[in-house]
Amino acid sequence: MSKPFNLWVFSDVHVGTDLRHGIESLANVLRDSESGIWEWDIALDLGDMSGGQHIPDDTEGGEIVRQFQTLKHHPREAIYSLCGNHDRGSPREPVQNSWWRKWLDPEGHNTALSGVNPARRPYPINGTWERYSFRVGNLLFLMMSDINEPTQ
Repeated sequence: MSKPFNLWVFSDVHVGTDLRHGIESLANVLRDSESGIWEWDIALDLGDMSGGQHIPDDTEGGEIVRQFQTLKHHPREAIYSLCGNHDRGSPREPVQNSWWRKWLDPEGHNTALSGVNPARRPYPINGTWERYSFRVGNLLFLMMSDINEPTQ
């Protein structure tokens, strides 16, 4: 009998917002996920790492990366992230959604900051930061970020 594939899905951890109240929302859920309560092979992060009503900043991005480092039994790359509406950058950015691409970095282009190394992905991605896919056996995962119209 083959081993079951275990998928964990989470979203809306609102790291910066929760940290202002002394809560390490991402680190806490990552620790819980590795405590043996449930098993997972990969996780889907469905967005809103930032919870603010403002453009996310580098301080919050660094905090997200720091909280991801609490993983002990899974590589960071076992979590496949997509951009939520609170993660959106400024419409005036020279590079669209540069904050997301710098700190969450699904493609692994900014490994030094994000810690995401594409060679460590359990299942390589195809596509770009806002739309990508990957296969696990006969399953095809389509990751499509929330890209609001820029004036929103």
